[in-house]
Amino acid sequence: MKRYKQCLYTVILILTCFIASPFIFVKVWMSSETKEAQSISKPPSVAAMAIVTTAETTEPPVTEPPTETAVTEPVTETGESGTYVSTTAQTTAVTTEVTTTTTAEAVFTQGDASYFDDALFVGDSRTVGISEYGSLKNAAYFCNTGLAPSKILEEKINGNTLGSLLASKKFGKIYLMIGINEVGNPYDDTVADIDEAVKAIRKAQPDALIFLEGNLHVTKSAQTDAISNERINELNKRISELSDGDKIFYIDVNPLFDDDKGNLRDDCTSDGVHVLAKHYSVWCEWLCMNEIQK
Repeated sequence: MKRYKQCLYTVILILTCFIASPFIFVKVWMSSETKEAQSISKPPSVAAMAIVTTAETTEPPVTEPPTETAVTEPVTETGESGTYVSTTAQTTAVTTEVTTTTTAEAVFTQGDASYFDDALFVGDSRTVGISEYGSLKNAAYFCNTGLAPSKILEEKINGNTLGSLLASKKFGKIYLMIGINEVGNPYDDTVADIDEAVKAIRKAQPDALIFLEGNLHVTKSAQTDAISNERINELNKRISELSDGDKIFYIDVNPLFDDDKGNLRDDCTSDGVHVLAKHYSVWCEWLCMNEIQK
């Protein structure tokens, strides 16, 4: 009997499993689909959202307009005591833009002796040599041996002062070589006297071109402590600083007569200070090669 019951229970269990198995299978399948759907619809993580946001909000760089710089400029004011610079600063904005300006400069060209029809030569014994032995006989001359810068405005030559000669006619070009006799003196004093003469010439002849000529060197043997080519070069340098490149020009004839050491060549002179008579025509030809057409 006991064995009969065991067999009956076994048969019932088998039938129960057979009947219930379809329902169990459907339940398991539906549960797996629900989990899969939930995993697909899950929102992205914070890190993923940050990456997406960055990608979407990235924009091209913004080009800014040129910067401006504040420049402080002094303010000129006029009060009871006259015109003065105020300590109050005025600020103006200026753009950082570079502007280039060009200045027209006169060019030395080659011409002929007719250029000197309206020229005046002023100077000491070297200029006397040009007037006597040179080829520019059409020019006017105000020159004398030993003419000093300090005396140039009051010296009388052939009945004329420089002032009266400048007032007698209109000159287009005025050449000035002076200072060799004062090369041993303080440079500042000599140049101040030359500058005063230049200003007087400019006032009397405002439209004339003024040519400041460098003083001629001396030979090596003619140099002394007071008169040396080193001192002549320094004086010439300071004279050249009076030129403005517009109506006042500096010219230097020394390379025409110098040796390779910067001394007056021995074959060009008999006294070591002045060139021989035959070389003044060469000097005049050089002047014709250094004309300025304005």
